[in-house]
Amino acid sequence: RSDIGLPGAGRLHIPESSLEDEDVHVVAALLRNNLTIVELNLRDNAIGDDGARALANVLASHSALRLVDLRGNCISRTGVWELAEGLGRSRRVE
Repeated sequence: RSDIGLPGAGRLHIPESSLEDEDVHVVAALLRNNLTIVELNLRDNAIGDDGARALANVLASHSALRLVDLRGNCISRTGVWELAEGLGRSRRVE
């Protein structure tokens, strides 16, 4: 089940959809200039460190995201570290 691009909803939910790193690059590109999406659910997909790196870059610059659910993916400690660094570069995190 996906809630994609619902006007005013502010959510992008794509759980359990077999998304891989390549797909996350597309999602990241869409989010880069989107200031209305505040919730991103990519739970239980096949996202690895490369996808995490793409999302880390979005987190570093995207000012609207408040919740990102990546549980149940294939992200290693390296990917988690990159996500944390992206959050650290964010102007929204104090």
